[in-house]
Amino acid sequence: MYDYDVPVELEGIRRALGPDDWNEYVYLMEALWLNKVTAHEFEQGAKPLFQLHLEGVRKRMNSIMVVKMIMPRLEQVREELMAMSSGQVESREGE
Repeated sequence: MYDYDVPVELEGIRRALGPDDWNEYVYLMEALWLNKVTAHEFEQGAKPLFQLHLEGVRKRMNSIMVVKMIMPRLEQVREELMAMSSGQVESREGE
């Protein structure tokens, strides 16, 4: 799991869940986004964390997390890895 900046919209949820449940939620969302778990597995893992029966609230929260937290960080990591690998390729070409 990567380190993420928490958007303002999710800060209250992070505090309400506490560190352990928040980390579990982030882990599940990241795994879902990376296709490491199915949507069903995500729902099974995330639902007990919230006890929210309002489907719309959960969907909005999931959407905010993906768009403002998971996607930007994974894109940053991808760019860093690409920069590192292109630097390695350039250093090999110079040999």
